[in-house]
Amino acid sequence: LRWRPLTYTGQIAYGLYLLHVFFTDFTLVLVYRWAPALFRYPAFLSFLCLAVVFLMASISWEYFESKLLARRA
Repeated sequence: LRWRPLTYTGQIAYGLYLLHVFFTDFTLVLVYRWAPALFRYPAFLSFLCLAVVFLMASISWEYFESKLLARRA
């Protein structure tokens, strides 16, 4: 449980929970609009959605959640 990627995922887990539906749908709409041929590759789409959600949760943690938690203390 001390593995750094797993620890970081636990740190941003609340952001992943809150943002996953919105950014998964957002990614799929963008792909449907700009590259509909990618829908033939569901494994790639799943990875792309996971990457976008993880990126947005990381940004949320870095610029929003950690600042709020630091003020609380």
